[in-house]
Amino acid sequence: MNSYKEHPEKIFDYCKTAMENLSDDDPLWYSWAWFSYGIAYFSIGEIHKSIEAYENALEYAKKTGNIYQISGIAIRLAENEQQLGHYKSSYKICSDLLTLMKERGYSQLAKAEWSFSGLYSLMAAAQFFWADMDSAFENVKIAYNLCNNSKDIMQKTFVLLSYSSILHFRGNTTEAEKKLNELEDIMKQNEVSPYLTYAYVSWNVYRLINMNKLDQADNVITEYGLGLDKKISHANEIAYISYVSLLLAQYKPDEAEPLLSELYNLANKGKRLERLINLKVLYAVLYKMRGNHKKAVTYLMEAMELASDEDLLLYFVYDNDYIIDLLKEIYKIQATAKTKIPKKFIDKLKLAIEKNEKLKKNHKESKLSTRELDTVKLIAEDLTNQEIADKLFISLNTVKTHLKNIYFKLEIDNRTKAVMKAKELGLI
Repeated sequence: MNSYKEHPEKIFDYCKTAMENLSDDDPLWYSWAWFSYGIAYFSIGEIHKSIEAYENALEYAKKTGNIYQISGIAIRLAENEQQLGHYKSSYKICSDLLTLMKERGYSQLAKAEWSFSGLYSLMAAAQFFWADMDSAFENVKIAYNLCNNSKDIMQKTFVLLSYSSILHFRGNTTEAEKKLNELEDIMKQNEVSPYLTYAYVSWNVYRLINMNKLDQADNVITEYGLGLDKKISHANEIAYISYVSLLLAQYKPDEAEPLLSELYNLANKGKRLERLINLKVLYAVLYKMRGNHKKAVTYLMEAMELASDEDLLLYFVYDNDYIIDLLKEIYKIQATAKTKIPKKFIDKLKLAIEKNEKLKKNHKESKLSTRELDTVKLIAEDLTNQEIADKLFISLNTVKTHLKNIYFKLEIDNRTKAVMKAKELGLI
């Protein structure tokens, strides 16, 4: 509770008291004491120390054999690795946990208990940053279904943020907005941690920028008290990154630069890889706006160098109108001179961009009406034409007309293919 209310000093006091009264002879409670230290360090932005504490907690948890304790700590550890941009390590922690559960006879538990929704949402997040939106979509659906009926508001918030983001980047902006609305309803009725609140602000602002609704994005910034003269912290820095994106979208590089500099120093100090990649891309955009082409290319190359080890393609694949010409120049440099960017990474990036462009083209060419979309969803539930008609309160002939339009728009010729194509396009 104190972590949600940003009272880390109280958490440290409780942890110190616990450690003074415990020993490693009691692995259950000793593990929880280390776990609490992990939360405390996280709340002040000391991610490396938080990871160390969680690793100690996990070591003792494994001695207890308590699968809920083991999994809860492992999931937090994987989450922290993602905070540093270590998505491969995070994904491995999640995969290793699933393997351990299988070995101990708990394989069905992971897809039945709401507490494991975090596991699948973290795997989805890794795939999201690898620009593997199809796999991310499958995992976030599992996470959503697991936590849908739970009372864990924080987990629901995180999953809905992930779900909305993945749907948006798959081109399904209507469903993405529905998930965001669902999240906003939860936030209105419950107290959410500052970190998740600002994660919501960040995503909402980015989404609005992407849809060219800059005035609405500005309103969100104002509503949540962000500003050029306000303090940037570990909790709210993610929202300020989107604020910088908004200022650049409004062609205000001079206002964006001081924020960008402060954010970069914070990320560099904390050695947070993903943040540094994001910020270097924004620096590339800023310098391009100022006409300093050489610096823009340099910053983008540095971002790609940092991203290559973890295969973090996201920032170069989507919404890349500002940097596509810089990317093409880097491709030429890569082909004629030695750089620190592996060719394998460049090849993956080109393939991901090509796939995304194809997906966007398919979406433009195959926009289904609301009723047609409803029909496809019911086909996916294996309903007959008559059952669909009854469900939608329409005639059987109208259903057949919808089917004919769906087949034409999706360029397929039967119900099975309609469902497969709709899933491929992220429509269902």
